[in-house]
Amino acid sequence: MLATETVPAGTVADLPAGTLVEVKGTLRCAAPVTGHLSQSPCAHYVATVLREYSYYRSDSNGRRQRVRGNETLESVTACAAFEVVDDSGAVLVRPEEATVEGISAVERYEPYEGGSEGGFAVAAINALTRNEQTHGFRYSEVQLPLDAPIYVLGVTGDGAIGAKPKRGQSFVISTKSEEMRAADLARGGKWMLGIGIACLIALAVCLALALWVA
Repeated sequence: MLATETVPAGTVADLPAGTLVEVKGTLRCAAPVTGHLSQSPCAHYVATVLREYSYYRSDSNGRRQRVRGNETLESVTACAAFEVVDDSGAVLVRPEEATVEGISAVERYEPYEGGSEGGFAVAAINALTRNEQTHGFRYSEVQLPLDAPIYVLGVTGDGAIGAKPKRGQSFVISTKSEEMRAADLARGGKWMLGIGIACLIALAVCLALALWVA
């Protein structure tokens, strides 16, 4: 994936089908969808509503413990075909099969104060029968906004980007630049390496203690 070269958007239609390409430019969408929570036009969104709750359970010694959790009450996704435009022209992108990294358009928390209005409040009331206390609802929406800088890594097909990737290929649409994504991957790799080293050290200590006790 790192070896994939960026190609001008206007040349993608001339490439053979099945070619893995990378384009950068500006997102243009003639027929956008409307964000479920934000109510703003965009090319793709994922909107979720979580109910946050707690309940008590008893351990093996009969002690009551408070446990917190959440459940998804609603999850909605929608997308529309869009174009990536640069100085060379434009290429159509069909995002249905893509992993999408968008921006946060909605992120809010609303405490539950009782009452019975609305479907989510009904869910909170119904939860009382399971001895759960509802604390509130968390609303979030991530989207690809219109006219935003966009990065696309995907497979060509029918003159567009959006063919289902083969094994070993990726289809990513991101509002982050290629450089930002590479930095994020590097940080993630270092974090995983640190966890691996910590696990090896812990294992070595356990083995040393076991040998010492023996």
